[in-house]
Amino acid sequence: MEKISLEKKNKSFFRFSFFLILLIPVALITGPLLPEIISFFLVIIFFTLIYKNKDYYIFSKYHFNIFLLFYLYLVVISFFSENLFLSLKSSFFYFRFGFFYIAVCYFFEHQDQYHKKKVYFLFFIFIFIFIDALFQIIMGFNFLNQKLIHPSRASSLFGDELIMGSYIVRILPIIVGMIYFFKIKNLINLIPLLWVISIVTVFFSGEKNALGLMTILTGIYFLYSDFSYTKKIGALFLIILFSFTLINSFPQIKKRIYTEAILNSSKGIYGFSVVHYAHYKTAYSMFVDKPFFGHGPKSFRIQCKKDKFSYNHLSCSTHPHNMYLQLLSETGIIGFLFVFSIWIFCFLRLIILFFKVDKDKFKHQFNIFVTSAVFINFFPISTSGNIFNNWISYVYFMSIALFLYSLKNPGKKNA
Repeated sequence: MEKISLEKKNKSFFRFSFFLILLIPVALITGPLLPEIISFFLVIIFFTLIYKNKDYYIFSKYHFNIFLLFYLYLVVISFFSENLFLSLKSSFFYFRFGFFYIAVCYFFEHQDQYHKKKVYFLFFIFIFIFIDALFQIIMGFNFLNQKLIHPSRASSLFGDELIMGSYIVRILPIIVGMIYFFKIKNLINLIPLLWVISIVTVFFSGEKNALGLMTILTGIYFLYSDFSYTKKIGALFLIILFSFTLINSFPQIKKRIYTEAILNSSKGIYGFSVVHYAHYKTAYSMFVDKPFFGHGPKSFRIQCKKDKFSYNHLSCSTHPHNMYLQLLSETGIIGFLFVFSIWIFCFLRLIILFFKVDKDKFKHQFNIFVTSAVFINFFPISTSGNIFNNWISYVYFMSIALFLYSLKNPGKKNA
């Protein structure tokens, strides 16, 4: 009787923890604070359960030892940074993301179908953001009376933070992966609708980088879908036609995405823009100065002010707006290889999944989308936020957790 009671208690903890995991994509809309709080409780429950159930094996799985090496490396090079406190402040507490992702993997191992219907909520959150963004771009304010900050950039529920497009393109493959994970056939049939809505929402955001990543992600979706070639060609034609109609219907957004992009980059000479080019040149100069170990986490904002690294008056920022250049400049080639190898591995796995035939269609699609999530989030040729930023780190490690779980996917329900 006592054993049955303990099993029920454990099941309740597992279910509550998995509910917290499903809250993460929603919590990210509010900013970094709520994901931090959810992650804290998730990790506390995780350590409580592995202690009670003696599940210490989890630390030998999911490549936690590699994360630990990366974490220790960040802390060590922080001690050699010119600004010890600034560097150590971002690296010392970085361990929490490792505990977060290993906890997500652990609770995915012990999940059941209890939260299946709650995935519908994540689906409808995307639809609500789309409707809210459409209303905001037309009326100048959204349903919460948040004003349009930029005439060609809707932000919806994100308010002053113009990251709606980035959020959609980075979270979309995670949501679709969960739909296949729970085998929700009703939502699987609606994925094409969700995809079109996501494309439009990203377009309304006016984020050029997000639109580029969305284009790549859509290409992956078409390439790996089980539609017939006739349907793929027909759908592609409709999307192209729809895209031209959409662009011409909102000339202010077209101006930002196309016209301003050409002007800001001097017709492509400076890549993304003159400002980004200055950041990249500065980051590269920092890398050349200390190629192996870098200048320490979060040091770009300090070092960019020095004459020997500065490219021009546009050189300085809190980070160089590309994660790999940030890693090269702040953590050297060693720190760079830790992260870049993840993207290379995902790239190779996408190739393998393309040729692989899996009898379990749901598992196969789950593997494709969670691999795509990491592939997009760590895409090298794109602008990105500060890799040590709380908000983007939870996006990164959420996608990494699901990806690593897919590699070890036992194909059974334990809870």
